[in-house]
Amino acid sequence: MTAALFGKRVFSGVAHSFGFTDKKLINAGKDAFLILMYHRVADHSVARALGHEGMYVGKETFDRHLQFLKSRFQVIPLEDGLEFLEQKPDQSGAGKKPLCAITFDDGWRDVYENAYPLLTRHEVPATVFLPTGYIGTNRRFWTDRLASVVNKGVSAALMEPLPSLPETDFHMPKLPESASAPQFYMAVDEMKLLKEDDIEKILGDLEGRCGINPALEERVFMNWDEVREMRASGLVQFGSHTETHRILTTLSEDEIAAELKGSKEHLVDAGVVNPDSVLFAYPNGNYSGRIAKQVRDAKYKLAVTTEKGWNRAGDDSDPFRLKRIGIHEDVTSTDAMFACRLAEVF
Repeated sequence: MTAALFGKRVFSGVAHSFGFTDKKLINAGKDAFLILMYHRVADHSVARALGHEGMYVGKETFDRHLQFLKSRFQVIPLEDGLEFLEQKPDQSGAGKKPLCAITFDDGWRDVYENAYPLLTRHEVPATVFLPTGYIGTNRRFWTDRLASVVNKGVSAALMEPLPSLPETDFHMPKLPESASAPQFYMAVDEMKLLKEDDIEKILGDLEGRCGINPALEERVFMNWDEVREMRASGLVQFGSHTETHRILTTLSEDEIAAELKGSKEHLVDAGVVNPDSVLFAYPNGNYSGRIAKQVRDAKYKLAVTTEKGWNRAGDDSDPFRLKRIGIHEDVTSTDAMFACRLAEVF
């Protein structure tokens, strides 16, 4: 545990024991609606291997989160929060428990295997945003494919020279020995700026050197039968995370339109959404005013970002720029730390 994390643990314990965080949550909930952003519910070893340490919570932690939320919030389906946001601040839920919605990005298989049974046990609703082109396949995000290259343990000598794209002046950063190393995240951040075809060229080169065949990898996302089972429970609703999970700010308007149209049609054809009320999450949180307008024009009902914060009721609330608070293991592993995270103490 780092010194900073230890300090947060100590501070949160003191603040929570004196009721400071509960008061902040109650006050915030008088005129605001909270949306939580989860990704994976998995073991630490699984998350660490793929560099997902900032994207997961453990099963026991998620169980505690649900107990905490049920005791202090009204946990509602995401789209039900729109009615609250359309109210004037002085008409909102003063004197009541704050409103909260739970969301998951990406549709990981462990959400079905680990999170869904806990949601069912506690009878808590949630929304899962699906990259529809990955559901029911053994495809993986390119970031996970890069992590697999790193985890393959190929010696640095065999990895030289690293692939480059002379036409873009891009040169692959030196890869570390672990997908949880800072250098791995730096490489990912640099590659995020590239076009999909260029990323595929680089990964194809690296995977070829390592003897990795992506087509033979184990499935990591839900399949459509699992999605339908969750939908039939009445607790879980689904939304779009585009078709291919490409970062929308790197695409043309026509490409964005194709992502929005294709994903919605895929969800409707699978019978897992109400065609008149499809929800959306921006991949990686990247969007602009122009992109938000395209999502609105594509007849989605709302869109969530990765911008941190609560959503205030009133005329200024924008249903296509909804904020969320990201939840991950290291800063929410105790009730006190979870409370501080929700109250935006850290």
